[in-house]
Amino acid sequence: MSRAESRTNREDWLTAALADRAHVFVSGSPSFADRAQMKWVPVLRVAGHFPQGIVPPEGENRQSWLPPYYKIMTLFMTLEMPTQQDVDAYAPSSADLNILEWVRRTFNLPIDLVAYPAQYNEAGLFDRIWVDAGGAEKGLMSPQQYADQLNQQRAGLKDEEPARQKLVNKTVNDPFQRLTRSLLSRQLAINDLDALVVLDGTIAVIELKRSNMRPWAPFLDDVPNFILMRSLSRAIPLVFDVLVQYSETITVSAHLHHILGIDRERLTGYGIEISGTDGPNVVEHLVERLQNPTPRAYSSQNRIHR
Repeated sequence: MSRAESRTNREDWLTAALADRAHVFVSGSPSFADRAQMKWVPVLRVAGHFPQGIVPPEGENRQSWLPPYYKIMTLFMTLEMPTQQDVDAYAPSSADLNILEWVRRTFNLPIDLVAYPAQYNEAGLFDRIWVDAGGAEKGLMSPQQYADQLNQQRAGLKDEEPARQKLVNKTVNDPFQRLTRSLLSRQLAINDLDALVVLDGTIAVIELKRSNMRPWAPFLDDVPNFILMRSLSRAIPLVFDVLVQYSETITVSAHLHHILGIDRERLTGYGIEISGTDGPNVVEHLVERLQNPTPRAYSSQNRIHR
């Protein structure tokens, strides 16, 4: 299947090996899209908002402040298309809907299907996106219309800041990220779910980190993402979040990290090296470790019944 290159394509040896396995979703992977018989490469994302009653501090401290956790709001499955004309003509295929329903059942969360063009307009975004938010209405709308709908779902104080944000100028991974950073309230946090692996009784949500640094440890710059991922794993029974660091050029090893403690000043956890003879073998050992981790990662809702 031929496919136009886009910034959401993140294929490398590890994502390709993951995408070859059943019961796995890999964001930005043409190999996964081909296996799922999808024309457009999907990216899975999660959104959370400040918990009800949580009020950020005023003044200079607002910039660096983070909530203790996020209330999980919705998932997105986004599809980047080359042109506005492709988005205007889009109709979900059976393959698109099958993957969407699989993710919805896996997480038991609402999920929006969003198609957007890779081309920017003169305003720095795009004219129209195609949205199915799970309701009766679906189809084309402006980015601002969609952002307004999302902003109204947040639980924090509505007047804490204006819903309309100034367009960002900094480099972003893809146009959808530009939309979220430009038009959504800062009370909302959105992060990609790089991969998810459905195991025997549990679901691993994996954040992928490509780096040649040795030794490597998670960066404090990513604390907001780690809080959102931890919030997702706490909100959904049997979901746990992990981080996998690897080199794009060294195809015989990767490092599995479990982050145990998260705050602005320190990250605590442990890492395990996963080795193999080649990419598929490394991924096979990685999945085995996720299925039988030592120590065992879990999410519990057990209570003593008296």
